[in-house]
Amino acid sequence: AKYDKFACWCEDTTAKKAQDITAARSTLKSLGIKILELKGLIATREAEIKELAADIRENEAAQESAKAIRSKENAAYIAERTEMEQAINALERAITVLKGATTAPASLRQTRADIEKWSMALAALRETIGRLPPKTAPDAKHVAMLTQLGSGYTPQSATVQGILSDMYSSFSETLQRLSSDEATKHRSHEDLMATYHKELATLQETIVKKETEKVEAE
Repeated sequence: AKYDKFACWCEDTTAKKAQDITAARSTLKSLGIKILELKGLIATREAEIKELAADIRENEAAQESAKAIRSKENAAYIAERTEMEQAINALERAITVLKGATTAPASLRQTRADIEKWSMALAALRETIGRLPPKTAPDAKHVAMLTQLGSGYTPQSATVQGILSDMYSSFSETLQRLSSDEATKHRSHEDLMATYHKELATLQETIVKKETEKVEAE
């Protein structure tokens, strides 16, 4: 009877151990699969993090490049605007002086004051021509007429004033166009930077999430 009980106990124990071994093997297999899955997840997250980091650097570099371009554009605008404003101011002075110079220096009717005014007009005209922006130079015939003043060619003051008035209107329109173009470029730059900032925020948020998932998987 004792033998039978012992044999029965052996059979029960053996069966239980077999079940435990089978369960352990199943657990090990599951753990092995899980480990492989986690390793795969970690590798995937590392690759994603690396790519996101590169995208962040690219975004930041693009922002710096855009800022540099905008800075150069703005500097060029300021320089051209200043040049144009100086030309307009010179034109205004020339027009004002010419209003008081109604006769040529060769005229015997001129007084010393008239000659002085005419000389001032010529100086103002030459200053005006010297200040003209290269991109907005006036008509060649007008330039020739203005530069010949005082050297044998003396058109009526009204004619000269008409030329200067036309130039003044043209320069004023150009100045308005420059300001309008600058405003458009500024708005475009602000829109571009807003897009970059939004993209960067998304990239930074995503990389933090991926890094957290990687740490949890390790």
